[in-house]
Amino acid sequence: MIDKKTELNKPTPSIANKSFGIISNFFFLVSAIILIFCYLLFFKVKINISPSLVSTFWTLFIVYVGRKEAIRWFCHVSSNRYGELFFYAFALSYLLMEVISSINSGYVTPLVLKRMIIPLLSGFGITETDKAIYTYFKKKKNETA
Repeated sequence: MIDKKTELNKPTPSIANKSFGIISNFFFLVSAIILIFCYLLFFKVKINISPSLVSTFWTLFIVYVGRKEAIRWFCHVSSNRYGELFFYAFALSYLLMEVISSINSGYVTPLVLKRMIIPLLSGFGITETDKAIYTYFKKKKNETA
């Protein structure tokens, strides 16, 4: 059980926000690079997306999502919605590429994006469910208080 009276359990904005800011900025940078590469591949520019870049993306994704959920549950702080915007960018890009490739067979959605969209959708669904569960328990706690 977390004792809310101790100073150790309070988030330290200078350390927590700074380290999370660095992680999230790096995550968004890697995400943008991968998405740009996917568009380049879609428009038939000959490039290769390094498997280590994709591995870096998934590592940062797990750290980013885990950190946001931990902050929500243990610090009772809801953070910004940049993660949702990132997901919408990937989902919209995927949908757009699939529609175009359905209309014009000369275009093909990059395989790397096809492989990424289901785990991204799953992660988004899990975090949205977690957010709803947290809100439910917070509401119940406020009703009983």
